[in-house]
Amino acid sequence: MCSDCGKSLPNQIVFSKIESIIRQMQHEQTGLPIKTAKSFMSKIPSVFTGTDLVQWMMRNLKLEDQQEAIHLANLIASHGYIFPIEDHALAIKNDQTFYRFQTACLWPSNYAADPENSDYAVYLCKRTLQGKTRLELADYEAENLANLQKVFSRKWELISTQAESQAKVDKKRDKLERKVLDSQERAFWDVYRPVPGCVNTTEMDIKKASRLSNQSVGEPHNSRLLSSDQEDITGMTVGLAIGDGHVDKLERELRALKLEIGGRSCGQSGGLKMSKVTQSYLSYFSQWAEYDPFLVQPIPSNPWISDSTELWDSERQTKDVHCRRVRRWAFSLKELLADPAGRQQFHRFLEKEFSAENLKFWDAVQELKRVRARDVARRVEIIWTEYLAQDANYPINIDSKSYESSKQNMAKNRNNRYIFDEAAGHVYQLMRNDSYPRYLRSEMYKNYKEASERRRASLLWARKIKFFVFVDEKKSVIETKGENMTEALRDHCEDLLDSYAGLCPSGCVTGNVVKDPADGHHYFDFRCKLPPLSDDHPIVIKVHGDGELVAQRTYTAAELGQLSKHPVPSINNLPDLELFMTSSRAGSWGKRKPKSHKSHKSHKSYKSYRM
Repeated sequence: MCSDCGKSLPNQIVFSKIESIIRQMQHEQTGLPIKTAKSFMSKIPSVFTGTDLVQWMMRNLKLEDQQEAIHLANLIASHGYIFPIEDHALAIKNDQTFYRFQTACLWPSNYAADPENSDYAVYLCKRTLQGKTRLELADYEAENLANLQKVFSRKWELISTQAESQAKVDKKRDKLERKVLDSQERAFWDVYRPVPGCVNTTEMDIKKASRLSNQSVGEPHNSRLLSSDQEDITGMTVGLAIGDGHVDKLERELRALKLEIGGRSCGQSGGLKMSKVTQSYLSYFSQWAEYDPFLVQPIPSNPWISDSTELWDSERQTKDVHCRRVRRWAFSLKELLADPAGRQQFHRFLEKEFSAENLKFWDAVQELKRVRARDVARRVEIIWTEYLAQDANYPINIDSKSYESSKQNMAKNRNNRYIFDEAAGHVYQLMRNDSYPRYLRSEMYKNYKEASERRRASLLWARKIKFFVFVDEKKSVIETKGENMTEALRDHCEDLLDSYAGLCPSGCVTGNVVKDPADGHHYFDFRCKLPPLSDDHPIVIKVHGDGELVAQRTYTAAELGQLSKHPVPSINNLPDLELFMTSSRAGSWGKRKPKSHKSHKSHKSYKSYRM
């Protein structure tokens, strides 16, 4: 942190005095004796005892009273400059307890503000991943981690990824070095996230801040212009008023910025890279793009634009579930439980796994938060009797800590609607980490997803797709139910073209169903090689929607020959596309002549292609 920033801290005077004492303690000749303590099967590097610390302070700081030396040592430790290696409480005892110095880059004078909660979440998450006995979370740390998981639920995967990368880097360090760095990092967070009941020395004193602000307003600016040497160094050619410690200020500011960007220093792993952040954002946005009604036209239409609630109504129904909803269940357990159909399917799966009581308990706790205040005590008693009592009807499997917490809360106040939050959180994590992944891998989910996709394909392409071919007063109706849409459409198009071939010379008309790789839509590739017709014998294309004629256009054979692709209509406003081809001289196109028919007015030949 820069010197100007340091002067702006209310406790900067205290920090500077403490750091002066710490530097004396760390002097090679006159400082504290630092040693590596050896015990059975282990070594404790870079430590000193509380007795050595108190004696050194009495000898070098000219303190006559031992209690005064202990008090001063506790003040220094409360700011994180000295810490015990095995305890979270930053206190000094005059005994053989081992203590260690904090690294200079983690001194509180380098931080103008408290570290972010996201950094604290990464630290706690990394501790849980390392699996060491000395790194196990204390009770208050585990509670903080649970609260942070709720706060950062949307980006918890990002935090877990960063914690895993830092844990991998730590594993590559030397064992003794890793012990020292782990203890220093723990002491740093003990200062900014202290144990409940301990004094938080990082809190800003309002009186000190106000007094410092008043002093800075009337402070004279002792400045000077850049010298010629400094102009050569900085590359500046204009005069700039700066203070005496400008170079030192810039160096400290540079170190602070590097520390902020990297997240950690002193050989420890750096912060999250921009490439990973970008990749995470791209992955998230690409995953949800299909469900953004402003990016992708939804089916039905966007209710915020069209004032139609059909989309919301379809999201609530539990029958004929859209495949888009089923795919969204795989995003997270939260999305699965938010969908009524998804919750229903997940409950059926849990019943097969004999663990449906977990979901029932979690639902009951969520419902407890919404009941009227006068009904809370009764609901609490019901939940306890059904799921947590010794003779419960649906006993759930939770850890002893959550059980004892719920039991104590019951004894204190049964009108508290948040009594079972800790137990419900434990059950939710069990479902999220165990039941939910198994459900996504199960045949039950896969079959349901495939069925919804087949049903959607049937609605989109069949609904029902019919090709009406009128040849020689005979009506041939061909329909498909959407098992294989591309193949089915191709077969129907071939039948349609065969009918045209009866009126046209061989090879005059060709067509096929193709998929455009640019937009993924299917097209009927219709190519006509008929000789030019007169204007009296055109090909008319009419588009009908909701039983009314909405568009009509007349083509000659030459114009129709240039039309290579006709998009298949979407499920929205599914039109009836009718192709009328009329000619009083149809027989002149080829050797085969169709029989005349009296239906459909005076048309000698009639073809209808309807979707």
